[in-house]
Amino acid sequence: MKVTACGKAGIDAPDNVGARNAVPAYLNAQLLPAGLTPTSPLRRSAKPYPTWLRVAALAGTRAPWPLRASAYNQHQAAKRRWMLAQGETLGAHLLRPGALQGTMENHRPTDQLPSRQHPHRRGQSGRPKPAVPLRYRWSRLSWQMPFVSSWAVILMAAASPLPAQMGSPGGGETQAIALHPTDPNIIYAGAAKGLCKTTSGGKDNWPSTGLGNVSPRVIVLDPSNPDVIYTGTYEMGVYKSTDDAGSWQPMNNGLSNLRVRALVVDPLEGSTLYAGTDGGGVFKTTDAGASWREVNAGLIDKTLRALVIDPATPATLYAGTWHGTYKTIDGGQSWTADPNGLYDVDVRALVLDPTNSRIIYAATSPRGVYRSTDGGITWIPGRKVLSEDILTLAVDPADPLGIYAGTRAGVFRSSDGGDTFEPAGLRWSNRTWTLVFDAKTDPPTLYYGGEGGVLKTANGGRWWDVTGPQRR
Repeated sequence: MKVTACGKAGIDAPDNVGARNAVPAYLNAQLLPAGLTPTSPLRRSAKPYPTWLRVAALAGTRAPWPLRASAYNQHQAAKRRWMLAQGETLGAHLLRPGALQGTMENHRPTDQLPSRQHPHRRGQSGRPKPAVPLRYRWSRLSWQMPFVSSWAVILMAAASPLPAQMGSPGGGETQAIALHPTDPNIIYAGAAKGLCKTTSGGKDNWPSTGLGNVSPRVIVLDPSNPDVIYTGTYEMGVYKSTDDAGSWQPMNNGLSNLRVRALVVDPLEGSTLYAGTDGGGVFKTTDAGASWREVNAGLIDKTLRALVIDPATPATLYAGTWHGTYKTIDGGQSWTADPNGLYDVDVRALVLDPTNSRIIYAATSPRGVYRSTDGGITWIPGRKVLSEDILTLAVDPADPLGIYAGTRAGVFRSSDGGDTFEPAGLRWSNRTWTLVFDAKTDPPTLYYGGEGGVLKTANGGRWWDVTGPQRR
């Protein structure tokens, strides 16, 4: 298996495949049963292989049942030997641990089985019985290796949630995404194996910039100087880079709670930041992270889920907690919560309408999505509750009524301001950690961060594209 920067995995064909004029590597003489030789299936001459076996080996498909059982079984046994021998090169990527249980020595050849156990003896259902015991089955997909083509194996491996997915910046799961303010090809992603940066929209395989042991949860850029980057981690506090992710330094002086869930920067003053923590409330810095202080006056619930800042009036912030929403209009000096508003409910995510910052959307559990049109004073629930566990929200900058919700069951889209939702793809994703719109593109591009790495769509989720090099 070829491993590249930041944990991205790819598949390269074994060297001896091309060298043998497209003869599969499992026809190597050292791996074949006694009496068989690796003769090219492209050459027409007398060979120990029957024609159907050579064609099947070249195409990588299973042979028809009526053909000779013993030769076909020997061919598949050689294929299994090759797969086992290539465990570090290909098998470790296509097969999960425990996929093949037992050894080839425990599998009796077909010609040694009693006649009543012959694989071509049809059962009562009229279907051929398998020649390989079920211990070789891939339990999750009921995959019997000798009877599946190599292309089907690759497709199943690509669709299965392996540790490194296509488009993944590392570890197979992305929890944070940040976009460069001017260059749409520069994207930052926080994954289990650190902070990754691409300068080509992911085609450079998402090289890592460090922080491999801190698992960044949130990433923000200084709006006045994009080379200055801050990232919040769950148990290691805040890290800062002043050279475009070239190096990182911890910035935790005064930050008594290092479990950072949210991080926002003042759009007018890049040296002012707010950090929302899990259990410690809100912290503020006015010197670019050199020192932090608590700003929790009036904030009863200090377990923050979300934190957003009003770009029109940066002294106004909204906090989502276990017990509702809080608002400050003085830069965190005091927080208020309206008992008649969105109160005593778990608020998982907050997002502002990019065209009107007084319109706010809140994702709650288990009440679905709420909307406020007066800066958080009153809240209106959607007509149809989105019952899925919502983790993030995003608003389409080209269509303010287009709301996207990332859940534990994929992405959902609303075209009526959150009143109703419909699936927008990625239903296989158990965690959609973040959704971010890039308004610089036409139409705006929506980026997904979750179990599938970093994916993107420009058509409302009807089709999602990978951002990294595809497997070959």
